[in-house]
Amino acid sequence: WSSGISKLIGLCFRWSQTSYADGTVMSLPAAGEKEWGLVMDEDNQVIFANNGTYNQEDYFNVHKRPDTVELSDALLESKSGCEYMYLFGEKKVVAWETMDSTGMQVVLLVEEKELLANSRKVERIMTSGMIVVAVAVGLLVATMMGVAVAFTCLMRRNISLPLSQLMQMMDSIGKGDYYHDTPYYPLYELQSTADVVSRVGRQLGHNVEFLHVLNQGYQRFLPKAFLETLGKRDVTKVELGNCTEQNLSIMFSDIRNFAAISMAMSPQELFHALNYFLSQVGPVIQKHGGFIDKYLGDGFLAIFRDSANAIAAAKDIQFCMTRLSKEGFMQGQLRVGIGIHTGPVLLGTVGFEDRMDVTVIADVVNIASRLEDMTKLFKCKVLVTEEALRTSVHLDKISHSEASFSDIVSDVGHVEYRFVGHICPKGVVLPVRVYSVAAEPCEFADIEPFASPLQKMIQAFEHGELQETIVLCEQLVKQMPTADSLVQVYADRARSYQQHGLPPFWDGSSPLPLVFDQKFANA
Repeated sequence: WSSGISKLIGLCFRWSQTSYADGTVMSLPAAGEKEWGLVMDEDNQVIFANNGTYNQEDYFNVHKRPDTVELSDALLESKSGCEYMYLFGEKKVVAWETMDSTGMQVVLLVEEKELLANSRKVERIMTSGMIVVAVAVGLLVATMMGVAVAFTCLMRRNISLPLSQLMQMMDSIGKGDYYHDTPYYPLYELQSTADVVSRVGRQLGHNVEFLHVLNQGYQRFLPKAFLETLGKRDVTKVELGNCTEQNLSIMFSDIRNFAAISMAMSPQELFHALNYFLSQVGPVIQKHGGFIDKYLGDGFLAIFRDSANAIAAAKDIQFCMTRLSKEGFMQGQLRVGIGIHTGPVLLGTVGFEDRMDVTVIADVVNIASRLEDMTKLFKCKVLVTEEALRTSVHLDKISHSEASFSDIVSDVGHVEYRFVGHICPKGVVLPVRVYSVAAEPCEFADIEPFASPLQKMIQAFEHGELQETIVLCEQLVKQMPTADSLVQVYADRARSYQQHGLPPFWDGSSPLPLVFDQKFANA
């Protein structure tokens, strides 16, 4: 504070130096100034005082004046300073400084009220300046904020919103909404970008539609279900050699006496009849979760994921054939044989790079095909293996020896079936148990009363007791009111074995197969 006041007084009052003959240098106030001034020598003797007029008589010893003792002590204690003091009966601000060149001290006295007035004036000036600066800064900040807000609004309207709309448009295109009208944007670059995005979206939509139509066309030749089973999304992902091993049910179907029926038809009528037949069968296969893998002239090969659906589809197909026959289709002579087997199969692609096809390869396929062919021999509509029947009626834990599944005629899980016998197709080591499934309710009602003698007949044959089998067959023919084609097959097979001998591989440890390794229709 003292240093500040001293500088303030030094700025407020101008001083000049005057040299005298005796070498004393005095600092005098400028002309016209009336502030109190003292000039003292090194001995603290006042050599100048009062109104600025040099007068030797004004010399006096400050120590002899009571009202200057405080000032004298302060001057003796420090070379410079600034304090409040009572001098000559008034409160004054006293500032002093020692001149290095002469060793004299220059003392300045200022009235308190005058200093305060100057301070307030300076304060007002500074306050006014600060207010002006604050107002200017405020106006500058407001202006900058206004410019920023205006710039932000401009950016939002012309850039941010258009970019957001473009992002939404591209996102919707990525989700399958390909067609968008091009919005108007004031900026040329954004407008050009929007035009490109809209055009790309439309082109992409056209391409997707074309691919969809193309895939639908391919699915007419390569079923979608086959691709899904193979683990492929579309036909473009299928490569030569793709394959998978799965447990599937294979169905073979064929129209009986089709060659004789087709002789009475022209080629156009023949293809029309076949396509009409398949148009009735195809939806039934799809309804039960299957798909047709191959068309085999007047028949087809279908694949199901489980045998329950395959057997249900077979029963519905037979019902459909009955309806078509009643309508006079194919001269009312439409009969269809179906064979079903379940087991592990290899499903994949075969061929070469320029011509590929999909197929299933396994003993399961061979056995299902033989079962379909044997329906002509046994004069039945649907033949299935024990593996297919077990899975269908959910009797996986029942063994062969349990009567509940070995009955000659039974009805389990809404599936009515009868045991036919054991067959041994080409390439199969162990005999396969085969059952006939009823296509209509109560189809086996006429043979139920003869279940016991039928079982004795089959057991005698499987044990190799051929003559006993023939005798039992003859008895059943006499006892049964309607002829049973299965009884006739057992009788013919027993006589054939008597005449030509038993199969060379049969040693009595397994059931004697009813049919083995030959064309069944001519057996």
